[in-house]
Amino acid sequence: MNTKAHILESINKSCIQMLLQEAFYGRIMMQLPKVIEEHATKPSIQLWKTQVLSFVVSPQAWQSRSEVQRLDLIKRVILELIFSYAFFPENGSADALYKMALQICASQYLSPVAATEELHFTKIGALAKQYQIDLLPQQALAYYYQQLEKLTHAIKKNPAATLPEAQTTLRAYLDFLSQSQRRLPQDFNPAAQKILTYQVETLLQKSLLQLSPTEKTNSKFPLKLIEELVRQNRAQKSVTNWKRQLRLFASSSRKTILSNTIHRPSKRYGTRPGQKIKRRQKIWIAIDTSASIQQEDFDLFFQEINQIWRSGAEVFLLECDTRIQKKYRYQGQVPKNINGRGATSFTPVLTLANQQAQLDAVLYFTDGDGSPPNITSRYPLLWVISTNGMTADHPFWKRLPGKKIKIRS
Repeated sequence: MNTKAHILESINKSCIQMLLQEAFYGRIMMQLPKVIEEHATKPSIQLWKTQVLSFVVSPQAWQSRSEVQRLDLIKRVILELIFSYAFFPENGSADALYKMALQICASQYLSPVAATEELHFTKIGALAKQYQIDLLPQQALAYYYQQLEKLTHAIKKNPAATLPEAQTTLRAYLDFLSQSQRRLPQDFNPAAQKILTYQVETLLQKSLLQLSPTEKTNSKFPLKLIEELVRQNRAQKSVTNWKRQLRLFASSSRKTILSNTIHRPSKRYGTRPGQKIKRRQKIWIAIDTSASIQQEDFDLFFQEINQIWRSGAEVFLLECDTRIQKKYRYQGQVPKNINGRGATSFTPVLTLANQQAQLDAVLYFTDGDGSPPNITSRYPLLWVISTNGMTADHPFWKRLPGKKIKIRS
């Protein structure tokens, strides 16, 4: 029986062969540590004991395969990693449907001999067509998961559809699997998932960068799909932590003043009166009360307003649609009624704020659904845009004077 060292040497030879045949898969495998584990249930790429992404295989699983089968095995585990990364199932995702979708994704890039699953893309595609459901090739796992959901619902509604014998067997198999009530892990470790996502993203990015122009051109795998996944992940990471930005803005407008006090002697001279530092912050917070603002928006607005007030700021609220409906000092109580519910105009609040002698900052909670004001603010101004409100690509976004952040759900 070969030792682990001999098996590792064999795996490395297969990796080099894969690098020569299909560079994309080879580049990925060359970066991964290889682990020989006697009790590994199936070959896979996973976070191993040191929390490092590794290729894990049992001696039996590797030695029982021919050289061609080993290359197919490498491709399969890489494909499963890629498509699992493309769509990690959320709580409540059906275990059977998820595994079916993963098989359909991987089978499109494996050799006909290796792709022997019951749910090969061409087979399931032919069945789906009988139920007027399209199945496009080379899509992400989320797409196939959704299409399988549609197909299983269609089968339940019309189980007696006239089909060729091969498709009847496949339909029965699919219907049987879809009856599984087991759901994917309800208690998966979020921290472990973040580590996995980060390491997979890094692995894919490095592999793409290492590919030569020729290797990219000759790749049988649609690299644009990987590039899009990496791009989306970068975009998600680049999203501003709006709560932190909001509170930083609110705290940055705080001012300090020195005042005399008889309760504390001077530290320098030991005489009275001494001095103490007072923090003063007067903030106007305008709330858009037009008809386009929903109740859930108001709930989020007041959660943040309350945090600002609790930090010690003196907060004045202005309820405004086309005009200022109400102005009052906020004392930690959410108003029972909101005044307005008409159209939107931002000008009244800014006009009145500019007339104030002492003001540290102005915040405007809105969905941005209104014409930008024609005046600028004398004071630091922050627009807090609701979750479903205007986005950064809207033409009015840049025309709003001051800073802008968008609430993320």
